[in-house]
Amino acid sequence: MAWLQEGIKAGIISIVTAAVIYFWKNARQLYKKAQKIIDSADKLDLLEMEVGVLKSKQMADFHTDVTPVFINNTKGELIYANRAWADLLGWKSVKDAYGKGYLKAVPPQDIEEMERQSQRLVDHPSSFDGEVRLMHRITKEYIYAICRTELIHDNKGNLVETIGRLYVIKQ
Repeated sequence: MAWLQEGIKAGIISIVTAAVIYFWKNARQLYKKAQKIIDSADKLDLLEMEVGVLKSKQMADFHTDVTPVFINNTKGELIYANRAWADLLGWKSVKDAYGKGYLKAVPPQDIEEMERQSQRLVDHPSSFDGEVRLMHRITKEYIYAICRTELIHDNKGNLVETIGRLYVIKQ
């Protein structure tokens, strides 16, 4: 009788071992399939991120092209502007405006106030976000805009330039 119990025990162990091996192989195959799906999803996520980055870049390029953008040095002289800025303020070309002070775009009666605002910006470095009145160089028409600027400092904290965008309210 002991031999029968030993035989049954060995049979059960063989069946359990075979079942474990079978399930293990299937689990490995399922794991590999799951890993392929995860890898595909990761690739899809990467592709979606790349598309998002490209869309963001295109939108940034678009806004840079249509939104007047300027950079002034610490003397208030224009060192960069895009075509939209030149068109808005009546310059034939952007390069014609380089080196000119930003006050050239300000109506004469607003110059003192603009100088005060600029000095406050330099004395108390922060961004500026406010309404400004500018003047078209040729037609002398007023242009009302929201001006958003950021001050750029070097690694020692010294003001280097002012970067801004104009959002036209009324022209």
